[in-house]
Amino acid sequence: ARTADRPRVDAVRIAGDLALPMAEVEGALSLNTGDHFDASRWQRDRDRLRRLYLQRGFREVRIVARQRRQAAANDAGATVTLEYEITAGPLTRLEVEGYRFPAAALERLERTWSDVVVDVLLPDDLADAARRLLAEDGYLRPQVAVEAIVEGEGPGVRTKRMRVAIVAGDRSAERRIAPTGNTALEGSD
Repeated sequence: ARTADRPRVDAVRIAGDLALPMAEVEGALSLNTGDHFDASRWQRDRDRLRRLYLQRGFREVRIVARQRRQAAANDAGATVTLEYEITAGPLTRLEVEGYRFPAAALERLERTWSDVVVDVLLPDDLADAARRLLAEDGYLRPQVAVEAIVEGEGPGVRTKRMRVAIVAGDRSAERRIAPTGNTALEGSD
């Protein structure tokens, strides 16, 4: 659509448990009051907000972005109000004990955390991700235990630590599949 046909942004509303200063949150947005609405810019703004929170250590942030369109009134043209409902969640910290992962592997564990939809699955998802990373390094039978530690209660900034304790075990020099069993049947049976 031509720019003139697109509605103008009449307001940008940010609400919720922000945990970060309003000015910092607003600074992540490129679509502001008076701009012509652009759906792709709006989506990029939402993605930038999420990245801002993840970079600040809020891996459980939830952001709901809405647009409320108003029909054209007289010659003013249609408008849209942009709303962001943010729940920062706790400040998060990943602690890995017993094995030193490279930075890229730690980022994969952090991404696993931020992508979890159901909180109760987080320990299992982190343990599975750690096992996969260890397998890539040749540790095929590690022991991995994950513990959630929450500090502080109620609304506001709390801290949630996920402690991943690893006993890597012996490193395998090679990987191969060695089938056993089925000694009685021939290949054509």
